[in-house]
Amino acid sequence: MKKLAVISIGIMVGIMLVATNGFAEEKLKFAAVENVPPFTLPDDGSGVVKGMAIDIFKEVAKRMGFEAEISALPFKRLWLYLQQGELDGAIQIYYNPDRLKYIIYSDPPGYYVAHYIFVKKGNEGKFKSGTVEALYGKTVAKERGFFVTKEFEQAVNDGKITVDEAQNTELNMKKLLLGRTDAYVSNYHIALYNIKKYGFQGQIVPLSEPLTPKKGTFMAISKQSKNIPDVEEFAKRFSATLKEIHTDGTLEKITANYIK
Repeated sequence: MKKLAVISIGIMVGIMLVATNGFAEEKLKFAAVENVPPFTLPDDGSGVVKGMAIDIFKEVAKRMGFEAEISALPFKRLWLYLQQGELDGAIQIYYNPDRLKYIIYSDPPGYYVAHYIFVKKGNEGKFKSGTVEALYGKTVAKERGFFVTKEFEQAVNDGKITVDEAQNTELNMKKLLLGRTDAYVSNYHIALYNIKKYGFQGQIVPLSEPLTPKKGTFMAISKQSKNIPDVEEFAKRFSATLKEIHTDGTLEKITANYIK
């Protein structure tokens, strides 16, 4: 009887620990959107998913005390797996109210993104502001297919802005440095990552004001998770931990590793 009592107590303690943690002992399954550097870096053959967003998520997991299996997927597949509960959560996803049926968004977002105007160092004074109007009469480089804003596209259609598109980021930056274009428009983090990658630091700089308002890129927990017993409680703890990372300087340190 004593042996049975000890076993029963052990089981109860185990159940209490799982309930307290909000997740089971096995690794949780999270995924990021593939190949969006610096947020998710291209596969380097190591089989380990790397990037700025991954590092932020790993810090959350470390502080909360859970382990996760991380994969990089096309967004459509990631979203399908979240709906089906094949993934316990997502490391990158934009807010859409229609998705609230299936996921709980982090609060705050994992990180914020915005588009900026980049110019050759020393030419900042040629732009009165970081607005679309500041680009009137100028030749602007951007990646082919990169959408800036409706206002920007309208100005291009009206002939107020000349666009010089290239698929290659390095080529766009070289055109700017050679004076063939007046400005380069891109996502802030992506541009600074590539400036560092191609050795253009100190030569190409962003204007002080963003061209677009900052937009949150969220992390999320699947409501259909098969490995998290109490999804609501887990999501609350996840958000609280992520907020700590935003406020204690950790987010800035992680970001600096990729863009400075």
